[in-house]
Amino acid sequence: MGKFGLMAGTAAIALLTAAGAQAAVANNDTAAGKDNGAATVVEARVQMAQNAMPSQGSSSSTADLEARVRALEESLAARDERAQTDRTRLSTLEQQYNYASWTFDNGRPVIATGDGRFTMGVRVRFQSDFAGFSQDATHPAGFAGPSDLSSGAVVRRAYFGVEGKAYNDFAYEFRLNAGGSNGGSNGSSGGVTAGEGDPLLNKAVVTYTGIPNLHFNVGVIEPAFMFEGTTSSASLMFLERPEIDNIAADVFGAGDSRRGIEIGWAKT
Repeated sequence: MGKFGLMAGTAAIALLTAAGAQAAVANNDTAAGKDNGAATVVEARVQMAQNAMPSQGSSSSTADLEARVRALEESLAARDERAQTDRTRLSTLEQQYNYASWTFDNGRPVIATGDGRFTMGVRVRFQSDFAGFSQDATHPAGFAGPSDLSSGAVVRRAYFGVEGKAYNDFAYEFRLNAGGSNGGSNGSSGGVTAGEGDPLLNKAVVTYTGIPNLHFNVGVIEPAFMFEGTTSSASLMFLERPEIDNIAADVFGAGDSRRGIEIGWAKT
């Protein structure tokens, strides 16, 4: 009986121990399952976050690239437009520079370059004088009056020349005079002259007008003196200027063409 009781006690203890061990194992498995589940959820969330982050970055990068491409396209289009504008402007300037134009200023022909910096006008002026007297061919004896009043005609002025401008700041004029009150006869030197012993070359002057209100003349000029002397012969009421003006001009060296330098001022 004693042995049987001991064996029964030992078996009971063994059963209790096995049951406790199984319960502990079950509890451990349950805790491990919970931990594994939590870890799985965390890993899933991390994976979703990682998957979401590249997607947002990719979308942002694509938008930035599209914006940059559009900006580059607009810049290229603007550059092409500027280049086309420059080519058109250059072509227009070349056409204006290459093609000269003819105009008729108050009936006078003028040729000018396309850019207007160079011009040349042709100038011709004729002014003639005619006088006819009716008088007897014979006169009575002792007649003291004029016997010949010299009927006839002369070309008072016969100007041929050109004038214009160059580089906008320079003007020029070249003029020949083949007329005169004495018909353009030769002077005492025997050379070719215009009327009244004046040289055939009436004017050959270059003028600088780059300074406002001032002009500088160099060459063969006729010095300006008094208001009458500054008036062109094309604008005179009569063929000749008043004699008092001619006398005063001759006294001060004006009235005739000569080589020299002249500086003038005029308010414009």
